[in-house]
Amino acid sequence: MGMNEKISELAAGIMASAEYKNLKQSKLLIDRDTNMKREASELAKKQEALFKSSPGREMENRTAEVNQKYNELCRIPEFDRYFKASKQFNELLSRVYKAVGDIIEADMRR
Repeated sequence: MGMNEKISELAAGIMASAEYKNLKQSKLLIDRDTNMKREASELAKKQEALFKSSPGREMENRTAEVNQKYNELCRIPEFDRYFKASKQFNELLSRVYKAVGDIIEADMRR
């Protein structure tokens, strides 16, 4: 089996996880509502601007904007669910990355 097939297998396993299913379902709920979808897009734009900003006053202002928008959205149950699902999914990916790293590290010690 080639590398691409193994990667596809890993991706299928991840997509079969409860974390992925919860994330997908919570995202669908937001995407179906035009107002919530617009709010999500606005947050994403603010985050992108933050990542592109230079350190200093501009970054501080953009960080405050992102935090304010995030806190506003957390009060909406659908967004709160999405943010929690996103965090759980990212934790899953982190565990996968760590497990792969541990296997490679153990092999390098041999």
